[in-house]
Amino acid sequence: MNMSQIQISGLTFAYEGSYDNIFENVSLCLDTDWKLGFIGRNGKGKSTFLKLLLREYEYEGKIRTSVPMEYFPYTDVTADEERETFQVLERIRPEHEQWKVCRELELLEPFGKGNQKPLFAERNLRVVSPRIFGKNRNVLKCRLEDMQGNQMEAVYFGDVEKCLKTMEEKKVMSFTYYPSINEYMGRRSIQITIVNYQ
Repeated sequence: MNMSQIQISGLTFAYEGSYDNIFENVSLCLDTDWKLGFIGRNGKGKSTFLKLLLREYEYEGKIRTSVPMEYFPYTDVTADEERETFQVLERIRPEHEQWKVCRELELLEPFGKGNQKPLFAERNLRVVSPRIFGKNRNVLKCRLEDMQGNQMEAVYFGDVEKCLKTMEEKKVMSFTYYPSINEYMGRRSIQITIVNYQ
C-alpha cells in the first residue's frame, strides 16, 4: 500500500435496526494528495463514510490507511455561535493564512448546479464607511467589523442604493458572503462579496 493512500475493500455498513445498507461491498483507493469532495443530498452517507474512516462505527470489510484523520466540523468550536467563521478556521488551523483558505476554496471550482459556491454567514457585524462606486454606480464597498475589531473589505453588486440605505440605518447587520483574494501591488488581502444581508 502506498503511504499516502486510503484503501477500502468490501466495505459494507448499515445502521442498527435498518434493513438497507448504506454501503454495500464498496472497494476503492483514495490518494491523500487529491482534493476530494463528497456531494449528495442529506442522509446519503457522506458523514457516515467519514465516521467509518475514523472507525467510529463497526463495519464489514477493510479500511487501511497510514495517515491520521480528523472529522470536520469540530464540535467544540462550532458550538459557539458568537464566534466568527474565520475565527473558527484560525482556531482549527492557526498556521493557515486566510488567503490560503480562499485558494483551497477555489480548487472546488467550477461552481454551478450540483456544486454550489460555499457561503459563509456572520452576525453582528458593524458596517464601516459604506460607499457606492463605479461609472454606473453599481458597486457598493465597505468594511465589516466583528465584535473583536477585526475588519474585512466587502463589496456588494445587487441593488446598491437599497443596501446603502439599510446599512446607514442599521449600522450592525448579518451577512452571507463568499470570500475571495484581492491582490493589489503585491499585497494579498481577503475581500468578501456580500450575497445577502439583513
